[in-house]
Amino acid sequence: MTGSAILVAGLFAPILIGMFWTRPDKVAGLASMWTGLILTVSWQLLGHPFGIHPVFIGLPLSLFVLLILSFRKKAI
Repeated sequence: MTGSAILVAGLFAPILIGMFWTRPDKVAGLASMWTGLILTVSWQLLGHPFGIHPVFIGLPLSLFVLLILSFRKKAI
């Protein structure tokens, strides 16, 4: 796996969404980045179970964590 796959899975969702949406805070962004990084590396170390590329595991779950933590607080 290349370093770009880890960057895409860990950083893509928080950076892109953070540029266009003001609701996510620092906690949501950091948790999303770490989730994507840890899941992508773990999936790679497991040897691509079920033939699924690690980015397809890390990116959606990173996005999921970002959205859940962004909506945990009341809207301003």
